[in-house]
Amino acid sequence: MISKVGFFIIGTQKGGTTALDFYLRQHPRLQMARVKEVHHFDNESISWSLPDHGRLHDQFDWTVADVLRGEATPIYL
Repeated sequence: MISKVGFFIIGTQKGGTTALDFYLRQHPRLQMARVKEVHHFDNESISWSLPDHGRLHDQFDWTVADVLRGEATPIYL
């Protein structure tokens, strides 16, 4: 099984991403990152020629099956 994050919420700051993250956390088939705004893709310390997505994947409980995982960091836009 390949572990992947299924979706990302991007947008403008103060554009409703916190509310969207809050409501998506209520859905039983969705799993949002442990913290909102992981800031994985705007992390300048990551070598993007050979990226390590471990820090991003650590934000999820991969023992839970049959859920779609997502993360919300507005600054990605």
